Amino acid sequence: MISKKISNIVYWLIRNGAIDEQEYELYEYAIYCLLLLCAPMIMAVVFGIIMNETLKGVIMIIPFMMIRKYSGGYHAKSIRVCLTISSILMCTFFIILKNIQVSIALNVITCFSALIIAIFSPIDSENRRLEDTEVKRFNKISIIITFFVLLIYWLIQLTTWRDYSVCFGLSLILTAILMMPCINKKARKMSFRS
Repeated sequence: MISKKISNIVYWLIRNGAIDEQEYELYEYAIYCLLLLCAPMIMAVVFGIIMNETLKGVIMIIPFMMIRKYSGGYHAKSIRVCLTISSILMCTFFIILKNIQVSIALNVITCFSALIIAIFSPIDSENRRLEDTEVKRFNKISIIITFFVLLIYWLIQLTTWRDYSVCFGLSLILTAILMMPCINKKARKMSFRS
């Protein structure tokens, strides 16, 4: 259904003379990428409005999107499955966001998540394998962003905006959760070979 909508948009652009017919695949892919790029922010705003936590939702999703771009992790085979899983995770994390307070347990889980991201980033996508130079660069970038987000998480706890630190912690936790299926799959392959 979604790919049909994307095709309709591209055909509309062709009919209106905005693009040449030879550029169909390029624009179809571009719209697909734009949808995947904007989907987390749109979901965060929608769930934020529903849960009356829009600002916290946006604060949570921005670091997630930045880290996820370089850390990689689980990717669904189809956009429909991707959006379904993303919606379920987003809803779950908004419920957690609304009901959680800064605690020792959250601090430990957040630090553990940051460690997972730093150790295992980047995780290759089956759709696009990374070259060795990209792996090194993506690893450095994901570690820097993760460290920066973790630093903000800790610094905000020292201010009167302490409740907002949860947003940064949850962004790290969500990123690590989406890396876990790939880490488990890789570990099973390695143990199977042994």
